Amino acid sequence: MDTKYADAKEGELRDLLLQITLKEKRARNRSIFYVIIPILVGGLWLFFSLYQLRALKEESRRLSEEIQQKKQELKELDGKVNRRDEFIEAFASSEALVRRRAVTIQYVANSSQKERVETALQRLGFTRIKSQANPTNTPPDTILFGSSVDLEDVKLVAYAFISAGAQIKEIRPFYDSSERASAIEVGSSKAGIRKPALVVQDIPDIGPFRPGNAFPVVGSFTDRNEALGFARKSKLRFTPYALEMYLAENDYYAVTLGGYMNQAEASKRVRFAKDKGAKDAYVWVSDNWGDNLLKE
Repeated sequence: MDTKYADAKEGELRDLLLQITLKEKRARNRSIFYVIIPILVGGLWLFFSLYQLRALKEESRRLSEEIQQKKQELKELDGKVNRRDEFIEAFASSEALVRRRAVTIQYVANSSQKERVETALQRLGFTRIKSQANPTNTPPDTILFGSSVDLEDVKLVAYAFISAGAQIKEIRPFYDSSERASAIEVGSSKAGIRKPALVVQDIPDIGPFRPGNAFPVVGSFTDRNEALGFARKSKLRFTPYALEMYLAENDYYAVTLGGYMNQAEASKRVRFAKDKGAKDAYVWVSDNWGDNLLKE
């Protein structure tokens, strides 16, 4: 009987130890759970905070760029306003009104535009206005002007035509205005102009213009360094004219006595160059020689 009693007590002890073990295991699991959950929550919160910080930095960068862009737009707008004020001041002065009376305007325009154009030009102070027949009924797209015409007056004429609906695409001086120095001509280009039409907002930015498209060429080379060497050695030879260099359409480097001038001036300089020994000097006409390469 003592043996049965001992076995029963031993069983109870084992059960008790098992319960204690289970309780300890549950307590340990709860402790781990209570430790891990805050760590996970903290990790998730840290990740979220870093994500938010990155998003805020990106938003701050975007806003900074937007602010700089708006500042630039405001600066450009201020510039346009200043140019517009200068434009209006030039229009309103008594000297400008007297000056416009000396300008002769010859133009072609569609019948639907003619009355509006003439009324606008007269209100702007122009009095010498002549319309020309337009047998092809091709709309005007070009304004040409003489060397004595003030650029502000050219802008006013452009304003009158653009406001009347004309698709003006090009404005430039006459290449030779010796007989029409005080004239403005508005007409149609023969070949058509592949440029977007100007709008009223473009008018204050018109100009400055090159006086012509003629070049007095004193040397032509396929090699850039050879052209540069010729220009350096010939600098004193062609004084008082400054040497310039341009890249022609045929990829030759042309050394010239200046550029973008009228035909008469270019011919005069070519004669000067020939007197200085440049027997092969000649005049070349182009609108596409770009900028003077010796300025680089």
